[in-house]
Amino acid sequence: MYLKSLEIKDYRKYYGSNNKISFAHSNWKENQEPEEYISKSSSLLIGKNNAGKSTIINLLSTLQNTKAGSKGVFKHCDFNLTYLRSWYNEHVFNKSSEEINCIQSSNLPVIEFRLTIGIDSEKDYISNFQDVLVISEIKNHKNGEPFDIDIIVKYECSNESKFLSKLIEIENKEINLNNLGLDKNKLSISDNNVDFKRLKNIYDKCTKQDQNLDKEELKNLDAILKYYEESIYRNFLHLLDQGYYSLNFYPLESKQAAKDFSLSSLLKVKTIQANTVKDNNTLSVAYNKIVDTYAKRNNLTEIDDFIDDVNIRLKDEIDTNIKGILENTAKSIESSQNLEINLHPDINLNKILGHSVLYEYKEGKNYIPESQYGMGYTNLMVIIAELVDYFEKYEDEDVNGAINILCIEEPETYMHPEMQELFIKHISKAIASLLPKPSDHDFKKKDTFQVVISTHSSHILNSKIQSGNTLNNIIYLNSNGIVNIEDNKIQENSEKKLVKDNSFSALEYIKKYIRLELSDIFYADAVILVEGQTEETYLRYLIDENEDLNSYHIKVYRIDGAYGFQFIPLLKLLNIPTIILTDLDLNRTECERKNYIIINNLNFFVKEDRCITTNETIKKSLCESYKIESQKDLNNIIASKIGDKEVLKIRGNNLPDNIQIYSQGKINGNYATSFEEAVILTNSYGKGKDEILELLKVIHPKLGEENEKKDLIKNSYFWQNKLSNSKSKFSNLILYKSIIEPNFEIDTPKYIKDALESIKKSMEEN
Repeated sequence: MYLKSLEIKDYRKYYGSNNKISFAHSNWKENQEPEEYISKSSSLLIGKNNAGKSTIINLLSTLQNTKAGSKGVFKHCDFNLTYLRSWYNEHVFNKSSEEINCIQSSNLPVIEFRLTIGIDSEKDYISNFQDVLVISEIKNHKNGEPFDIDIIVKYECSNESKFLSKLIEIENKEINLNNLGLDKNKLSISDNNVDFKRLKNIYDKCTKQDQNLDKEELKNLDAILKYYEESIYRNFLHLLDQGYYSLNFYPLESKQAAKDFSLSSLLKVKTIQANTVKDNNTLSVAYNKIVDTYAKRNNLTEIDDFIDDVNIRLKDEIDTNIKGILENTAKSIESSQNLEINLHPDINLNKILGHSVLYEYKEGKNYIPESQYGMGYTNLMVIIAELVDYFEKYEDEDVNGAINILCIEEPETYMHPEMQELFIKHISKAIASLLPKPSDHDFKKKDTFQVVISTHSSHILNSKIQSGNTLNNIIYLNSNGIVNIEDNKIQENSEKKLVKDNSFSALEYIKKYIRLELSDIFYADAVILVEGQTEETYLRYLIDENEDLNSYHIKVYRIDGAYGFQFIPLLKLLNIPTIILTDLDLNRTECERKNYIIINNLNFFVKEDRCITTNETIKKSLCESYKIESQKDLNNIIASKIGDKEVLKIRGNNLPDNIQIYSQGKINGNYATSFEEAVILTNSYGKGKDEILELLKVIHPKLGEENEKKDLIKNSYFWQNKLSNSKSKFSNLILYKSIIEPNFEIDTPKYIKDALESIKKSMEEN
């Protein structure tokens, strides 16, 4: 039995119904490595700050303690506030009492969840579900065949008439006009009190018909209305906290709530919270739990015999030397009758380890106390201790009769990056050494748990991906909702292999690249993929210098142009604003390359049936977007999209909405083939030309002095070719001079300007 998924509707950040979390669940196979098993049994909640990670864990803990009819489970702030505002504006604002009173119960605000529970063993107890079972679900499955049980949970109004009556009362509450600075005569009001709707109607008439009120009076009235409008809305919000709402459970597609159902016996959630290091004894307590678990599973006869012997000898010493002292003291103030004292030693392993052993570590010839242990190490040991203690305390009835979930919040606290990177490996080894193996007789007792980890750490994310060799069970939370990352989703959307070798896997490439470079992509506000180190360095500098962009977490990744397209399926899932900056890579012949032929017309590519570009990202994105099958059609599309423009921009059609591709176009008469040539052509006149020539002289002193090479437009491809082995030096010189020399100034190529402007626009819209 396990929690298969949880759907959330209009709870906190999760607006609408497209919010489903699929949880990991795995069985430990006999020959499976513990590291792989722990990884595949773990769901990772990731996302930026305030994305809703803790919300999920807290929700699981809340639901486990509820029963049908419970009131006050949630507050108004637990409703999605966008949903509440929208509901209020549609059903209540500026509505009459009659209209409000006619609101159907099914149209009142509600928080809704759907729990899908997987039954995967004949031994799973389903009698606890009798109040929410749909009998047809069971009849349609053969004995032993896995099936699902769906439970609908609603936090809904349980006393509609009183709720609506109070709502009408709030909406009709009158405003006392005294001391508000309003001229009642000008407003044609004789009463001291009016309701909000009447005052709003008067204001609307004044603004439309230009009546007696001057601008200052209108401004004052407008401010008063805004205050009371917000005040009335807040009173509506607080009405949701007044006991009119309760939590109910329903079988799937049923309108009849279960009367006595509770999740408390079914959902067992334990949470290891962030910041586990509470005091100087935290580590010794953790060690004590670990040793206690080991002692329960192993025969420690020698230690037990030793402790028994100590208790016996201590009893004898106490009776001989201490018992008489206490009895004589007592007899001096009270009758000796019934004052015989028995002192019984109660030493055990737990007490010895917890209170009588100093935990120290050796540093040179010195012993350092527990309080000076590294906090990251202490935190890791506490998590391991809680894990093994959790497994050891499993009750037999919890194995097949409950869903057992262990939540770990932000385990990266205090840990250095290397320890985070090996987090799954560390806890797996510890658990493997302390708990039974899959072949052990009582192992099945431990094989029914699920782990949910929330983290901000790209290193722990990487640890999970590489431990399980999969992107499955990564739950990405962002402003658009919940995204369940799965290998098959990426594979389904991946393009054909980039090479003919069938062993090539785009998914494997992405997983490996995430390990090497890309693990923090899940925490980015926006992503820019570039081809080389030159562009990467330059783009990071431009972003850092741009006040509109440097406050965002914009990640620039260097990915070869031929492979950039392979990341589109992942980026589509994440829905992060993405720019792919790639080179036009004009398809020159060997002769054209040797003679440094510039290209200022694309028509001859079409005539010669030679593809304009060698860039796979451009070719594949256009072919996919426009369903192009012939090279001729591809050339026509490229030529028409560039024309005489300085930028080739690809977006829309079948390309995901969050992704745009930018490349060079025709700059000062020439088609630029690369970043370097685009910089040269963009700065081929005026002050920019002088700056570029100075850079070229530094890199190629002799060539830079030749007069015929100073015409940058005629020699743009020549210089592009000569910079092919000095690209990093070229970009580093640009950065160095930009930072050190105040008067140094060159123009940024337009395709890069447009790309950054697009990112800026996306950030503002979001």
